[in-house]
Amino acid sequence: MSSVKIVIAKTGGVCFGVERALNLSDKALKEVPGPISSLGPIIHNPQTVERLSNLGLQVASDLDNISGTVVFRSHGVSLDVEKNARERGLNIVDATCPL
Repeated sequence: MSSVKIVIAKTGGVCFGVERALNLSDKALKEVPGPISSLGPIIHNPQTVERLSNLGLQVASDLDNISGTVVFRSHGVSLDVEKNARERGLNIVDATCPL
């Protein structure tokens, strides 16, 4: 039997945009009062989405189901969605990846 060696790349893990979105979401959950929802799952990792949900970040499919604060996920939103959120008076946490 030969042994198998598993090597993890130095760059393994989440990308900068995902890390930023998670940090902004965690910060909002600690500092922003009232309901906080992400417009769609904040990232494509069900365990992380569940962890954030347990802390109070709810996932909404559209702005009609959000009051208080909306977190724009790392993939961003269209200008129309951002405008609609502003017109509704929602507090916006823009976690869109800047890259």
